[in-house]
Parts: sequence; structure tokens; C-alpha cells
Amino acid sequence: MLPPVTGPVATLTERGRQWPAFDGLRAIAVLAVVVFHAGYPSFIKGGYVGVDVFFVLSGFLITWLLTTEHDALAGIAYGKFYARRALRLFPALAALIVVSIILVTTDGGLAAYRHETLVNLPFVIFYVGNWKIAFGNTLTLGLLSITWTLAIEEQYYLLWPLGLHKLLTRIDRKQIALGLLAVAVLEQVVRFGMGLSNDIYFNLWADKATVTHSDGLLLGSALALMWTTRTTWKLWPTIEKRANELGLLGAALVGLTIILGKPDLHTTYVWETVAVYGSVLLVASLVARPTGWISTLLALPPLQWIGKRSYGMYIWHYPVIAIALTLPLPAKHVHFTRFAIEIVATFVITAISYQVIEQPFLRRKVRFARIAQETSTP
Repeated sequence: MLPPVTGPVATLTERGRQWPAFDGLRAIAVLAVVVFHAGYPSFIKGGYVGVDVFFVLSGFLITWLLTTEHDALAGIAYGKFYARRALRLFPALAALIVVSIILVTTDGGLAAYRHETLVNLPFVIFYVGNWKIAFGNTLTLGLLSITWTLAIEEQYYLLWPLGLHKLLTRIDRKQIALGLLAVAVLEQVVRFGMGLSNDIYFNLWADKATVTHSDGLLLGSALALMWTTRTTWKLWPTIEKRANELGLLGAALVGLTIILGKPDLHTTYVWETVAVYGSVLLVASLVARPTGWISTLLALPPLQWIGKRSYGMYIWHYPVIAIALTLPLPAKHVHFTRFAIEIVATFVITAISYQVIEQPFLRRKVRFARIAQETSTP
């Protein structure tokens, strides 16, 4: 454990300034998901793994923030932590829910989404939509289907701070990290085994249940624990020395998965696992060498702009694509035209959401901060 920072309030380097490349990685992840759902260009077959990139980043950042607070103040203020999460995540989601209800009840072109959207609202609001799908009660959440990943993250945010505090007071951090690694590998084995089945319900559970698809969060958390105790790991000097090579390998694994990872009943889970480990390597290289050339590329202004708005882009793009599919477009270049409309509309709505909805609530997060450590959130 690192020695605690002295003083009544610990002032830390702001995360956004310490690892600006993380926002660039977020940008790539969200663009991969958007392109995958848009179905254009067709050579992007595995953009769904952008979700797994997000999971690794979220696990790392949340655990780093929690351990930093624990070290500085000998504890974790759960109420303030959950208040910060709510201020960051729920306002935009609430707006999405309201807009989705209006759309499915007034737009005849979206009538096919109406039943699943309205019936599953409670599951979306309480962040358990993934379990509704996992138990085979539904295949989608209607126009709010994208929220199943938010549910997995929120469940992790709910339980992990409580468990982490207990573990930090009883077990060495290295043991916690190795334990998380073991659980993540077990999840991957179980997920792959279930994926071998032709049963649709087994496949839904494998992909949507928190206990089989939180390996990215677990490994990201393990990496954060490794980072906070890096001087005690014999492996860490090698990571620092080979940071560029590891980052390049991680980027190659993620990139190849995004391009080649066509969703299939039996291979999807392999691609997801490859993307998770590629993301771990990439994040490890970024924290080990924050001024390297990979970090420099990911810190480019356009990627920073998208990355800071990635949450809004992630939740708004799905209804935008659904609406675009109902538009009567000329047959010539229809796929490109629809894609252009989807991208432009998503960027515009995301920018408005960030400025009008998200930013006012983000500014209120300072009231619930125990230490000055956040400029944005996973």
C-alpha cells in the first residue's frame, strides 16, 4: 500500500490531465460501437467490442480513484461516490428515456420498438436491464437496448467500492489483484463454454449477465491495483521498458478485433476476450508511459473532443440509427447517405446533450468530492 497523503484534504493530479490518452481511447471505442450498429462501412465487423474497451477503462479508473481516496483519507465516502456517479450518468440517461418514450408513442415508424421500450422501462431505470435479457425474458430493451452495458457497470459501481474497502483492510493489494485476475479468467472460460451451445438462452446469459461479462471491469481493476503498488511488482519495470511495444500489441489486438470480429454464436466471446486483453495491454502502456507516441496520438484534439462526450454519444446513437432506418432515402448510395445522416445527427445531439444536460450536473460534482481528482468520469 502506498503511504497516505498527509493533510485534511489530498489534492491530486486531475485524471484528465494525467492520462489524456484515455479520452482518445474512449473515442475509438464509442466510434467502433456506433459504426457497428450503423452497419456501415461493412468491413467493420466487430465494433461491439468497444463495450469491452469501455469496461477495462472503467474498471481501471474507478479502482484507481477509490484506492487513491482510501490511501489519502483512510476510507471511502460511499455516499459521495454514489452521488458523483448519479450526477454524471443519470441526467443524460433520464433525458434519453423521456425522448424514447415520446418517440415510440408518437412516431409510427418506431412502433416496432414500442412494447419492449415501455415494458422494460423499470429495468432500465434501475440498471438491471441486462438481467432481463440474460434470463431470456426479452431479446431487447426496445429503443433503450444500449443500456444493458450501463447496467453491468452500475452494478459493479454499486458493489465494488464496498468490497474493495473491506479487502484493502484485510488483504495485500497484490493478492486482491491476482484474485480479480482469477475470477476474470473463470468468467471468460464459462462465457466461452456457454457460447459453444446453440441454445439462444445460454448465449444471452453468456453475453448479458454481469457474472459472465464483467471480466473487463475486473481486469481493469486488477491493473489499477497493480499500478498503485507498482514498485512491489517485478513485472512492472519490464512494462515500463516495453511500454511502446505492449501498447502497439494491445492496439493491434483491439483494432483487429474491431475489424474482423464478426458476431457469431460461437466466436463472439473469443473476440470479446481478445479485445479485453488488448485493452489491458494498451491501458498499461498508457499509464506506464503517458508521454509516449501512442499517448500523443490518442491525445489529438478531435479524439479528445469525442472522448469527453463518449457517454452521450454512446446512449444517443442507438435511437438516432433507429430513426434513420425509417427515413425514405433515394436508392442511390442509400447506405452511405443513411450513415452520414446518422453520424451528423449523433454528433449534433451529443454536443447539445453534453453542453445543456451533462455539463451543468458535472459542475455540481465538486460538492461531493473528498479529494480533487476528477475532471470527468469513466
